[in-house]
Amino acid sequence: MRLLRRKKYRYDIVRKQQERLRLLNRNISLMKIKAKSILLKLVKFRERISIILERMQRLGAPEREIENINRIIRTTITLEVLMENIISKLEVVNEINDAVLVLAPIMGVLDKVKDIASSDILLDVIIKEVNELRKDIHTTLLLVSGYTTVTIEYYARSSEVEKILYEAKTVAMERMKDYLGSA
Repeated sequence: MRLLRRKKYRYDIVRKQQERLRLLNRNISLMKIKAKSILLKLVKFRERISIILERMQRLGAPEREIENINRIIRTTITLEVLMENIISKLEVVNEINDAVLVLAPIMGVLDKVKDIASSDILLDVIIKEVNELRKDIHTTLLLVSGYTTVTIEYYARSSEVEKILYEAKTVAMERMKDYLGSA
């Protein structure tokens, strides 16, 4: 009789783990869709702003206005690179143990994305979606990993966040050089 109880208990644990893994995979898929949607909006926004910049240059707009448009383009390129990094990080999560180590730093990066986007009134639409994505990640971590909010926030402020931001800054600077070279 004891042997049957042990087997049933083990089966319950395995079943719960499988259910949590299914939940994680489903939520990761939804997060990827949201992140790709944000990235697409940023790309379309940058393309529209580039057209405006070309027209302003053609019409002889003041240098100050052109510099403002270039600043917006630089900001948008930086946000695009950060979102690409977030999407690539979401691709590698396939175990519950990886979830907090990968998803929590993404929350920190999303905080930075929100800070950057809030510096420009034209990017206010992105902030709402970034907040939703961050909330989804936080909820998923609470449900799947069993970690507390304090632990999750600790990992969201880890050195991994700074590493992701540094990589994104480097790539964004290269893209900006390419963009300025082609414009």
